[in-house]
This record gives sequence, structure tokens and C-alpha cells, in this order.
Amino acid sequence: MKTILALSALLVALPLVRGAAPSPPNVLIVMSDQLNAAVLGCYGGPVPTPHLDRIAREGVRFDNAVCTWPACSPSRASLVTSLYPHAHRIVWNVMRRDYPMVPVPATEEGLKASDVTTEKLLHAAGWSTHHYGKWHLLDEDLPYYPDMYGEHREYAAEMAPVFAKVRERDRDSWMNWYDWALPTERSAAFRRAVAAWDGHWEVEPSFVEFVTKLGRLELPLAGDFDGRVADKTVQRIKASGDRPFMITCSFIAPHDPCVVASPYYEMFDPARLELPANRGVIEDRFRGEWSRRIVADLGEPGLREFLRVYYARVKLVDDQVGRLLAALAATG
Repeated sequence: MKTILALSALLVALPLVRGAAPSPPNVLIVMSDQLNAAVLGCYGGPVPTPHLDRIAREGVRFDNAVCTWPACSPSRASLVTSLYPHAHRIVWNVMRRDYPMVPVPATEEGLKASDVTTEKLLHAAGWSTHHYGKWHLLDEDLPYYPDMYGEHREYAAEMAPVFAKVRERDRDSWMNWYDWALPTERSAAFRRAVAAWDGHWEVEPSFVEFVTKLGRLELPLAGDFDGRVADKTVQRIKASGDRPFMITCSFIAPHDPCVVASPYYEMFDPARLELPANRGVIEDRFRGEWSRRIVADLGEPGLREFLRVYYARVKLVDDQVGRLLAALAATG
């Protein structure tokens, strides 16, 4: 299921006092996709997340929060419209423009300029509004997002020369994640686990690749999408001037692709990770699900390597949040 850290990662800069009247507040929303609260330090988890812990400590930490729909786009639409999925009527992932390589019905619709969102209201009231990072709601361009930066238009265009070179390599050495070509080094233990798997998962072939090619991303951190999203957000904060802003900084991680660059990949030793105590417990009706068979077929080496990459990607997100907090502090 999707878990989006939303309100607990909502930062509202305190109003600056100018004489007797406070200025309008700046708003920064930090989103992270498929982030399990149980791994965070502030929930007693195994990943050191001092910056997210600070937000929890200085703000509000939710101990009982429920995602309204177990998929990206409906949940994201609810966050920006304040409506349940049955009201905003986006009930499955919007793919047509954000993920143009995926065949979808011609009738698919995403968020439109006529829809009422928090950003639209604030933009009309004078705020400078921006979205950097994963959107997954694209139907038509939105006038209140003049410089939107996303994964499958802007980032893919920037990285096109790099990805073209990667595609010249041996096919086993890189992961095709939609239109990204990610050079990936897999650990020896994980390679053995994949080689020992001789079954068949009844699922779209590219999804199998997402699972069987996870490992260390052979790109510098400067080429990482989430790092660039943080770059854009920091630059916008520093250039904001006197006009109030609302910025959404939307990370993909720790959502797949399950690859992570050094030094994050080396931060967690898979042999020392504590595995979930209930990993062997499964209801009969779920035994045939391909997502369950990933765990069964790749065994403990596969599970340990997945957790290693997942934890590393959570740590990467926390470090980017630290950069955002530092930018807020530096600009007042």
C-alpha cells in the first residue's frame, strides 16, 4: 500500500512580524512516496532520520493516520483538493502524460485547471506557487505551477544523454524504470537469489525487472532525481523575496526504483538488518499474489537486499529534508 507522509511533513514558516501586522505565512509541503512510518527514528524505527524527527518533535506526529486509497494518484488528488476519491473522481493512477510510455484508456483524466486546489486558491490570493518532484496527476498544464519539475518530462529530458549511454551497456547491467535507464550493480548474494528463482510471476514484465535488478545505482548523487528536486526547492526558497510562497517538494523515494547511489547504498549492512518477525505469516487468500511470491521466491537474501535499499532511500530523503530546513533557516 502507498503511505504518504503528508501532514506530519507539513512545514509552515512562522509569520514574520513587520510592525504591528504579521506577513502572510510561507508554506512548504514535503511529500515522500511509500514511506512506512515504522522505519523512522521518531517512531522507533531503524533508520536515523534526525530531520524528519525534528519536524515530528516541533510539530504534530500522527500515531493513527490512514491513506484514503491504496494508490498514488487518488491519494495525491485528495491532498491537494481536500476531497475523498469518490468526490474528486480520480480513483486510479493517472498515467497518460506523466507516464506516456504506459498504455492507458483515452478516457483517463487527471487534475484540471478548473479543479479547486489549495495552490490555486493561494495563487489567486498572491502567493507564489510551485511544485517540484513527482506529480502523477497530469492532465493539462496548470497556470499556478509555472515552473513544474517532474520525473518523466523535465528530468528525463535532462538525463536523456546519460540514459542513452547506459542503454549501450549489457542489458543485464541496467534497470529500465519506465523511460529511465538506471545503471545498477547487484550484490553477489542478490544475484544468486535471482539466479535460483525459476518460477514465473504473473505480472507485467517490467515490474519483474524492478524487483530482480535492485541494487547500487551507478550514478553520482548529482544525477539523482530526488536530489535535483531538493535543489529546485532550495533555489526557490532562496529566491522567494518578499512574496509569500507555497512550495511542494515531492520526492519519489523510497518508492521504486529500488536503487540507490553511494554512499547511501553502503550505509546499511544487509547481514545485520533485523527482519520483520511476522515475515512468515500470510493469510491463505494471499499466498498466490505475485507481491507475496517475491518474498517467497527470492528468500531471505532478497528481503535483506530490498530492506537495505529501502532504508538507504529513506536516509537519502531525510538528508534532503535537512537541506530544506537549512534553507528556511538561512533565509529567515
